This record gives sequence, C-alpha cells and structure tokens, in this order.
Amino acid sequence: MSKGAGFRIFLTVFALIVFLTSLVIAFLGNAPTSLSNTGNSTTSLVDGLFTQPVEGLDKKYPSDIGPADWVFVVIWPLVYVWNLIGIVYLVVSLFLAQNKSPILGEPVMIPIGSLICWSLLWGLSFSWLFIYDRELIILGLFFIVGAAWSGYGFLAFSYRCYRKDVFYLESHSSTMLWIVRILIHNGMAIVTTWLTCAWKVNLATVMAYKESRGVDVVPAPLNGNLTVEDAGTIALSLLLIEFVVWFILENFAFESYCRYTVSIYPTLIFVFTGIFVGNPQGAEFNTQYWSQNRIVALCGLILAVIAFVARTALVVIRHRKRVTLAPSAIFHMFILFRFLASFIDIVVDEMGRAYTAVKIALTIFGFLVFVTCGAFNFLANVPAGVGRENTTYNAAQDVFISDTEERSRNYPNQISPASWAFIIIWPLIFFWNGIGSFYLLVSLCLRRDRSPILRTPPLVPIASLILWSITWAGLIGWVFSHDREYYGLSMACIIVSALSGYACLAFSYRSYVQDKYMLEEDDARMLWLVRILFHNGFAILITWLTCAWKLEFVKVIAYVWDSAENKAVLRSESFTIEDSGTVALSILLFEIIAWFILENFVFEPYCRYTLTIYPVFIYALTAIYARNLYPPRDEEPSKRLEIIALVGAILTAVLFVVRVVLVVVRHRSKPRHA
Repeated sequence: MSKGAGFRIFLTVFALIVFLTSLVIAFLGNAPTSLSNTGNSTTSLVDGLFTQPVEGLDKKYPSDIGPADWVFVVIWPLVYVWNLIGIVYLVVSLFLAQNKSPILGEPVMIPIGSLICWSLLWGLSFSWLFIYDRELIILGLFFIVGAAWSGYGFLAFSYRCYRKDVFYLESHSSTMLWIVRILIHNGMAIVTTWLTCAWKVNLATVMAYKESRGVDVVPAPLNGNLTVEDAGTIALSLLLIEFVVWFILENFAFESYCRYTVSIYPTLIFVFTGIFVGNPQGAEFNTQYWSQNRIVALCGLILAVIAFVARTALVVIRHRKRVTLAPSAIFHMFILFRFLASFIDIVVDEMGRAYTAVKIALTIFGFLVFVTCGAFNFLANVPAGVGRENTTYNAAQDVFISDTEERSRNYPNQISPASWAFIIIWPLIFFWNGIGSFYLLVSLCLRRDRSPILRTPPLVPIASLILWSITWAGLIGWVFSHDREYYGLSMACIIVSALSGYACLAFSYRSYVQDKYMLEEDDARMLWLVRILFHNGFAILITWLTCAWKLEFVKVIAYVWDSAENKAVLRSESFTIEDSGTVALSILLFEIIAWFILENFVFEPYCRYTLTIYPVFIYALTAIYARNLYPPRDEEPSKRLEIIALVGAILTAVLFVVRVVLVVVRHRSKPRHA
C-alpha cells in the first residue's frame, strides 16, 4: 500500500458520510408531507428540524431570477443520483487492485485535496439549508459561495494531479480514466455549476432585502432604493460574465486539463430556461412579460446553447487530433487573419523595399486625412454662439444640415455619455494623435535607421499606414452620415473605423516585436516614442470608437423613422430604449473582459506597453453613469443602466490596476511570453 493510503481511505469514507448526511437533510427539508404541497413544496418531514417551509421563504424574499419550480424537482435528484454513483464508485475502488483505484493508484486521480474539497462542498451545502431556513441570508451567501469554490477546488486538484500522466492512463487504465471523467468530474461539474447559479439568487436577495429574521412582514422590507429587479439584473450579469470568462479560459487556457468535462453548459441551459420560464411577471405577451431579467435570461440561454455547440465541436476535433497543449489552440482562431496579414505584409513590404517613395507618400497622405478629419469634426461641433451645452450649431451651415442637440431630441439614448465627456475626449484624441502623426512625418527626414517607417524592419509598416488612413476616413464618413441621420450607414462607418484601428496596431505590433530587444538596446528612444505617441494615442481613439458604435447600435435596433409623423419612433413597444441600452452595455462589458484576458495571457508580448485602453473605458462608463445620475432636462434617467455603468466602471478600474501591476512585474522580469 502506498504512502498515505490510510489517510486517503479515511477521507473517502468520511466524504461518503458527509454526502449521505447532505442527501438525507436535503430530502427532509424539501419533501412534502402531503399531496397538497405541490411544486417546490418544502414542508419538513421532521418537525423542529426546519422552522419554516421554503415556500414561505420564497414569499418573504421574492425574486424574479428564481428558476421555475420544476427545475428544482429535476436538478436536485439528478445532482444527488449522479454524485451518489460517483462516491460509491470511489468507495468500492478502495477494495480493488491498487492500479485500478483512482484514489490508491499511481498516478493518483483523486488526490487528498479533492477529497477534502468534496467533504467541504457537501458539508457547506447542507449547512446552508439550516442557515437559510433561519433567514441568516448574509451568512448563507458565504456558505453557498464556499460550497461552489470547494467544487472548483475539487476539480482543479484532480485535473492537476493526473494531467501529466494522461497518456499513460489512456494506455494502461482507460476504463478507470473514463469512469472518473464521466462519474466524478462531470457529476461534480453539475453540482458546482448549479451552486454557482444558486448563489447569484442568494446575492440578489442579500442586495434587495433587509435581513428580517423573526419579523412577520411579507414581503420583507427592501434594503434601500435598489429594486428586486435591479438586484436580479446585477446577479444575472455577474453570472453571464463568469460564464463568458470560463468559456474562454476552458477552451484556450485550461483545455488540456478539463477537455472531457462537458456537463457545465447543459446545466447553464437548464438554469437559464428555468429563469426565463419561471420569471413571475405576466404570463401574457405584453410589456410586462418582457421584463429586463427575462431578456437577460434569454440572452444567457442563447449564449449557453451557442457555447455548448462550440465546446462540443472543439472537444470532438481536439479528441481526434489529440491536441496536448491547449494554449496554442487559440491561434487556430486567427489562422485566417494571420494568413491575410502575412500575404499583405509580403506584398506591401516588397513594394516598400522597392519604392521608399510609397512609404513616404502613404505617410503624407495619412497626415492629410488626419488633418481633414480634424477639420470636419471641428466644423461639425464648433458653436456659432455662446451658451449651448455640447453645442452643434456648426460654423459651416451648408456642410452640415443638423445639430447634435436636435439629433439627441429625435433619438434619445440612455447610454449616451454626459456632454462634458465629448468636450474632453475629442480634443485629447486629436491632440495626442496629432503629435504622433507629426512625429511620423518628421521621421521621414531622419536617418533611415532612426525612422520607425523607413527602417528595416519598420515599427510602422505600410499596412499600418494604409489602415491609419482608413480609420480616419471612416471617421469622416461617420461625421457626415451621422449628421444626415443615416444611422445604419454611420454604424457601419464607425465599426469599419474601429476595426481598421485594431488592425493598424496589430500590424505595428507584429512588425517590431521580434526585434524589440535589439531596439531596446540600440534605439530605445525611438521605440518608446512609437509606443507612447503612436500606440497609446491610437488606442485612445479606437477604444472610444468601440464605445461610440454602441450608441449607433442602440439607435439602429431601437428606432425607426416614421415619415407620417416626421419623427423617430420605437420599433417595438415591448423592447424599450432601456432594453437596447442594456444589450449594448452588456456587449461592451463582454468586450472589455475578453480583451483583458487576451491582452494579458495571449498577446501580452505584443501590446505590453499600451495602457490607455482601460482609462478610456473607465471614462466612458463614468460619463454614462453621470448622465443617468444627473440627466439633462426633459430626459428620463435609467436606474438599470446607471447600475450597469457603475459596475462596469468599477470592474474596469480593477482590471486596470491588475493590468498595471502585471506590466510592472513583466517589465522587470522581461519575459518573452506571457
């Protein structure tokens, strides 16, 4: 018997006892005592064990993100039956030959850490039943979060313990390996996913209600001005963020560890379906029916289905190809981009080597397009008089036919930033990029090895120069189409402008990263000028454009022009401007989180010193929050969007701090790969 086997046997038996205790207590707390108790009926079979039925707690602390009753009837039996089979298998395996036991064999598949986490999960779960029954809702939140994290710990310890020997196990113990994957890992993933969803409901209750233990008030008094619906929206938004982040991490960071754990997404689909169906607001198709949390749940359901299909496809492909290093798999997503980038690089670099004049001409042309864009933006927004906030009576009346104030009245938008945001951000964008563009122009007159454009390899290649011009030209197109209220066209222009900006930076990063250590030694000044003036300046612009196209998106999906009434009207009464703003901000938050992960763990060597992205996001979200907190006259604020913007600003601020810390650490250690 291997070292420590006695302790493992003890922990396995103890884990079985804790699990059976949790099963019995959960049954006693939820089984009906008569046929009259239907649905999610919870009158306890043992008087005194529980002080009140769950049905009474649901009435006292109502939530519009609680799943339908049938969800509980299905999920808990599934959770307990699946995990019961799993723990019985682990106990039985103690009597098998050592090489056939995932606990006693070598390599160990269920280590001591996993066994401890198993007991913690089920112990905290049944403790939560007692705590919530006594209405200690804040304490209950800590217990259910602890249970969920214990599940994460169980899986993490197990994955880490056997991954390095997976090929040996597939050759010599494939039956045991697949039993552990199916019974243990997927069973634990179901309960962990369910607990992850369950604590969001508990969180919404804690945010919305005062702890009213011993107070016979139904429903319990609210905890401040935050409504039950808004608390549910925050909780569901947090769940969506976790879901998206996990999808990225699972498939492109930890894929080789958890490839065959696929029960997470069916559980999420089941939960989101239960929330959508169980949302208590009206059963008829009306404005009440499509509540904000019903919409969020539907979006989550659609995303979960798409993620499950994508996850299944990736697992099948990687199983066939036996991909062993998941981090490199992310580059499969960018094969097309890399092919096109390489092709364009070959073409334009050959042209550049043969004709230096092409680079010079493109630099001058880019500067002229930039100046033209600045002039048109100034003419479109400069006031003809004094006293107009964010005034738009332009200085060239025949060039532009409307003003911003008039467009804002025609198309009210609750995610538009406060007026002061535009007054600050656009001068900053043009001033910073003006200095950067002027530096590139002046560098043409320097020695070839001192010019970021003319040197070999260039820091700003021809492709970046072309895309620089397209970005500013797209912005010119947006100014005119926005002025004419062609919002579909203006959204297309601003998206093209933003995408061109991304590609411009991508080509520049790609061009110099292989020689950056030589540059840091031979010409650090030029390298830092490009990083500060060009990369960070352009990042401010494209980050602002990333936020700005969400405004156009809201106008496109929310409004349609009514020629008879000569005004813009909502496309649908059931999908309000607040709902469209929620969708737009959710997309923005998703982009922020996705970029944070990609920037710090995939593309970090390329864009380490581009730091202006997060301050711009914080600035934009703060301005949206301020606009809804102190709305202009004749405009209705949105409490929901105010909360989302505030949460987004805080989240982005945290990400920015983490980003700065990572940059400082990596700058000192100089790692070549993140």
